[in-house]
Amino acid sequence: MLTHVGTIGIETERLILRKFEYTDDENMLKYWISDPEIQSLYSEPVYSTKQEVKINDVSCF
Repeated sequence: MLTHVGTIGIETERLILRKFEYTDDENMLKYWISDPEIQSLYSEPVYSTKQEVKINDVSCF
């Protein structure tokens, strides 16, 4: 049985995987949460401003 211990970061020379932070909102908007096609795959709303992301407390944080 697996026990959840939270998000653990992984870092290599070419890649950094880490938990989302509120300061990621600009890149999130640029790369996926403002794209209707991508958001439709997850049945999630499309966001167009950083304010919307913060107001709706986007669940990936």
